[in-house]
Amino acid sequence: MPSANTMQCCNRTPNNIAALAQKGSALKTLGRQDESIQCLRRCMELDRSFGEAAWSLSNLKTYRFSDDEVVTIIEGCWPVRI
Repeated sequence: MPSANTMQCCNRTPNNIAALAQKGSALKTLGRQDESIQCLRRCMELDRSFGEAAWSLSNLKTYRFSDDEVVTIIEGCWPVRI
């Protein structure tokens, strides 16, 4: 179970990216992959440059990024076009 502090933070500030990422990681560890994916995808929606969420999703080994998510990741990590 995610820590009480993480859960309180997520409840009080549902758009707190760090807390959502921590919650997603804890849920993955507990085998609750669908919930973990929801948290991590929300992180990516909130801040496309938050690479930790994309890394955690890819680390699941079962998650497949949509074409739109790949574009979001690339644009988030490299916002300057060459």
